[in-house]
Amino acid sequence: PKESMKFGEGPMAWVSLSGWPGRGGVRARKSRQCEQIRQKARTVRPPLTVLASWPSIVDSGRTMNDIPTAAPRDAFMSAMAALIEGSLDETVELSLLEILDVDCTWDSQLFGERGSRKIIHRIRGLTSFLENCRLLWHPDQSSDELFFSFGLTWPTPWRPRVHFSGVTHLTCSEEGKIVHIQDRWDVPPREIFGALLPRWEDIYSFYNSPPVETIELCRMVEKRGRDYTIVVEAAREEVQIPVEEREAKSPHIFCAPVGPPDVFIGDIRRLEIWSAVRPIFLTVTPTGLDWSVPVPYRYQGRANVTPPTSLQFRDENGNVRPDYIPVPSKVVCVPRRRYALRRFRGFPLSEEVHRKAEEFVSDLEKDGVLSQAGYSDILFRFGQFNSKVGFNSQGRISIATFFLTPLESRVNEIAVQLPLDH
Repeated sequence: PKESMKFGEGPMAWVSLSGWPGRGGVRARKSRQCEQIRQKARTVRPPLTVLASWPSIVDSGRTMNDIPTAAPRDAFMSAMAALIEGSLDETVELSLLEILDVDCTWDSQLFGERGSRKIIHRIRGLTSFLENCRLLWHPDQSSDELFFSFGLTWPTPWRPRVHFSGVTHLTCSEEGKIVHIQDRWDVPPREIFGALLPRWEDIYSFYNSPPVETIELCRMVEKRGRDYTIVVEAAREEVQIPVEEREAKSPHIFCAPVGPPDVFIGDIRRLEIWSAVRPIFLTVTPTGLDWSVPVPYRYQGRANVTPPTSLQFRDENGNVRPDYIPVPSKVVCVPRRRYALRRFRGFPLSEEVHRKAEEFVSDLEKDGVLSQAGYSDILFRFGQFNSKVGFNSQGRISIATFFLTPLESRVNEIAVQLPLDH
């Protein structure tokens, strides 16, 4: 039998010890393993997860009674991200205990907690059960709110991956301590738990590819119209590449937007577990067409768009082209945006998609939703949801799959950007 033992009043660590409880030698082994874990915790310090691509928080001169100053907010974001990622560094918990008031309260849509040590203990318990947890902060200088997105893998045999967004409000005392943490998720908890259930598309294909991670849980529904929805999408990273003019004029580009060959710069090994995302976006601008996909939460801030030196580019006949210069793709930091969304089904040709987009814009103008002509340089955005784009373990795009599943129809989406401050 094995005995699980908890020790210490500070950062928690768990060790599994062989032997009967109380038998000689267990205490000595516990002490040695405790010291080994503590030594590791002092030396191992994983990187903190705050996307540097977004503007850092700068104190605007307001008093502590108005909002937390930059120092407590930055320290809270860094320490909380490291704690959720499972850091064993003692300084992470010590910094949180320094920032949080002893009687700090934490309220979310699932539970509440009171006391700084109980809050840390609750987070440790959640991250020890969940897998691949990652907290991404998206600070905004123009807002007092701390926007975040949280990704996880649920420990079930089909390994569902969930990525949802929300906002955190911090309340500070005059001494600079955080006395209250209020979390609000952009979607109800039932939708998050619903995303953990097996998908028919994966069951039908015998799970020949990983469960897909989608952006639908990172949308806050603001209003539902007659046949469209207005949402606010959380900030995220996307891999973006321009579509060649010849391909952009193809009438079938919207049926299966595979993407330019230059974007697939990675490879998939036989036993490699890759990360799948959807949807595929085609953004129509006055100057052309851009292909893009969201970056999986595990690789946001770490996505790699640099082709490896060993990569060989080939022509349509499969011949190697050593003189070929690939069109460079880039990682784009997309801020929070407000969209009007309309979905339709089928295999649309290019002419049909543009016609539906014009009708959608006309309906929005009639309803008074879109009244600021020329607000955005994006005419509209097309999304295709019957697809999976895979990133390998190096964070490179490596594979794209499209599927036709019985009892399921193709889901397409047209998005028109609206002013965020309305």
